[in-house]
Amino acid sequence: MKKDLIIFLVIVALLIGLFAWLSTTNEQNIKVNSKVEIKMEDVNAEDIYIQWILEHSTRCDEDTAAIIVREALKTEMPSLILALIANESGFNPTATNGDAIGLGQIRWKYWGSFLKEKHIVESVRDLYNPAKNVRAINAILTKLIREKGSIERALIAYLGGDKFIGRLAQFFLTLFMEVHDAGKTDA
Repeated sequence: MKKDLIIFLVIVALLIGLFAWLSTTNEQNIKVNSKVEIKMEDVNAEDIYIQWILEHSTRCDEDTAAIIVREALKTEMPSLILALIANESGFNPTATNGDAIGLGQIRWKYWGSFLKEKHIVESVRDLYNPAKNVRAINAILTKLIREKGSIERALIAYLGGDKFIGRLAQFFLTLFMEVHDAGKTDA
């Protein structure tokens, strides 16, 4: 039990560290070491994200993946949102699990009023719309981060507990590595 807690805390720390780094770096090129440099202008994030979704989902076509990615790229946390969608629905826009709906498995009874007030959705059916669902995920995460004071606590609240953080971290790390590996060049 103690070992599981330590592993969990390490994964959460890595996830938070990587997300914080991605959110704050404004550099055009990132020097990994003396021989490897990531040239961000060479990375077409939209194409890489779409390809990643298609490789990690059997329930999402290319057009839907493009919609999801375009909406995620409008946010301050696209990689985290995409990892969250991978974790919650496997990129299935029509996924349901009890009262959880769509890409982000959003619970209408908890979030419906908030999302309507923000003019993101008009009814529960809108949560099946990929673009609106991504906007809803972003609004919910932003609210939770502000309320809870950290990304870690916001994710735990969003996921309904800490048991899924490890899986989310795995999706996030995989996506992070694939996006950044695409920009590697010899220095």
